[in-house]
Amino acid sequence: QEAGFYNLTIDLIYGLPNLTIKEWQDHIQRVVDLGVPHISAYCLTVEEKTALRKWVSDRKLILPDEYTQSDQFMVLLGTLESNGYEQYEISNFSKPGFESQHNAGYWRGEKYLGIGPSAHSFNGSERSWNVANNQKYMQGVESGELHLETEILSPIDRFNELILTGLRTTVGVDRERLEEIHDIPEGWKDKLNDFQKAGWLEFTENKIQLTKQGRLRADHIASELFCDN
Repeated sequence: QEAGFYNLTIDLIYGLPNLTIKEWQDHIQRVVDLGVPHISAYCLTVEEKTALRKWVSDRKLILPDEYTQSDQFMVLLGTLESNGYEQYEISNFSKPGFESQHNAGYWRGEKYLGIGPSAHSFNGSERSWNVANNQKYMQGVESGELHLETEILSPIDRFNELILTGLRTTVGVDRERLEEIHDIPEGWKDKLNDFQKAGWLEFTENKIQLTKQGRLRADHIASELFCDN
C-alpha cells in the first residue's frame, strides 16, 4: 500500500484444527485494520491422499464440527459487514467497487480463454483444458497442435452449473435464463417454496437468491434444485 498498490486481496481459512472463535475474530480484524479491500474466506477442505487427511484419520489433528464451522462463518459475516464489506459471493467480500471482475465471469457463466498448462477455457457450450505437463504443452505450442481435452455441456449440465454458481452470488440466479436453457423440472417450484418457507431462499419473479441462513446450506440447496433428466 505504501508503494501505491491499493487493489489488494487476501485469503483466509477457517475450520482449522484448534482455531478458537477469539483467534478467528483476531485474524479477520487484523485484515480489516490493514485496510485490505477484498477478502476471500474458505472453510478448510481436507483432500484425499494428502498428509493432512492421514493426520485427521489418525486423530493427530481434530477438526471442528460443522456447528463450530457455522459459528465461525457467521462471525466472519458479522465482522466484515460491520466494517463496510459486502458479501457478494459465498466466500468473497469487498469494499464497494472492489469486487473480483475475473471470478465474476465464471459465476455468470461467461466465456473465457485459458492460456498455459492446465488452463481451462469455456465458449458457452464446451469446456476444454490444456495438458498439465509443461513439456507436452510447450511441444504442442511449437507444433501448432495443442494437447487438450474437451467436454461438451448438455442443456442439463448448463442448467445445473448456473444454479450452482449463481446461487453463490448476491445477484442470484436468473429464472428466465434457466428456462431458456432447459425446461423447469417437475416439482422444482415446490422445492423453491419449501426453501423459502424455511427461510433459506428469497425470490422475485426473475431472481432466486440465498438468505444469510441459506448461505450456510448453499451446496445442499443447489443439489436439491439440480435437474437430472
